[in-house]
Amino acid sequence: MSTNRCSVHISRRSLWLALGAAGVAARARAAEESVPPAVREAADRFRTKIVVLKGSGPAGRSSATGFLVQPGVVLTAAHFVKADQKILAWLNGVGYPAHLRAQHPSHDLALLTLDAPALLLKPADISDDLMDLDVGEQLLILTGPSQSATARGEPDDRVILPAVYHQRRTVRGTTGRREDVLILGAQVQRGDSGSPVIRVLDHKVVGVTLRRELEADGESSVRVQAAPADLLHAWLTRATPADADDFYLKKAAGNR
Repeated sequence: MSTNRCSVHISRRSLWLALGAAGVAARARAAEESVPPAVREAADRFRTKIVVLKGSGPAGRSSATGFLVQPGVVLTAAHFVKADQKILAWLNGVGYPAHLRAQHPSHDLALLTLDAPALLLKPADISDDLMDLDVGEQLLILTGPSQSATARGEPDDRVILPAVYHQRRTVRGTTGRREDVLILGAQVQRGDSGSPVIRVLDHKVVGVTLRRELEADGESSVRVQAAPADLLHAWLTRATPADADDFYLKKAAGNR
């Protein structure tokens, strides 16, 4: 089984398995009609925080997903950000130029700053403790989708990708360094890198999608690797100013 940089979708027994398969095949709004109410509620809380990222430069065009972690600051996968690349971030139907702000020292993650000083949307709530995350627990990945040439980040176009938590494991990342990751049962596509992994129970981000593990056909993903959210707080606090009392970064100051 090979490892490929990020995309996400999931499989599980019975209904949950069927939902994952439907999402991968169609990635269409119609598939959401069968999503359990609790999953839909968790997704609805995040729809306006998801950012569709489009890159263009000498190396060609690329896409990824991201989400707001501060007003005007987006977290995404670092492998999407390339030198001499222009990035346009589509958020709720509006495109904003974006620029690299910081890269994580050990994970394949990057922060982008949007040229949108008046944009004051409340960011995602990121979990600082994953100790009670249970094997087999129902999660979801919320993505753009960013691959579509016409993607404009409209909230109604979000794709819900069911996911199941398997384990936390140390692996060798794309940089060659060892890193902790969450292993999820899910299926994803190119352009899903940087999507938030959301816990259905409390609507908090527990991870950020990094890579997919591919089957022998090189196309189908059965597992996804995600950066654990509890390892991100110290980095996010250093890299972004906590200038609003109700945003989680200020509350998390001093945490890991």
